[in-house]
Amino acid sequence: MIIVGGENVFAAEVEAVLHTHPLVKEAVVKGVPATGVRAYLGELVKAYIVPRGCGLTESDVKRHCYEHLPSYKAPQLVVFLEELPRNPAGKVVKDQLP
Repeated sequence: MIIVGGENVFAAEVEAVLHTHPLVKEAVVKGVPATGVRAYLGELVKAYIVPRGCGLTESDVKRHCYEHLPSYKAPQLVVFLEELPRNPAGKVVKDQLP
């Protein structure tokens, strides 16, 4: 669970919305410490996206999430990767994400 400004955000809920975007092949989210002017929020939602093809932008991802989620659940940070780190069983290892 990610806590943004005292509100609970479940990673699975955000990931499910991200997977509905046609240009998202894979997606995971995790909470990262908020810094600077956003430090009062505690954590921020950070999305790691493996795009399907090319042309997907950070703005596209955020707009899609804002259309389907409350604003505090939408990812504030978006990172594009070629593949997600996985363990031998095939599960994504979130601790290895940058």
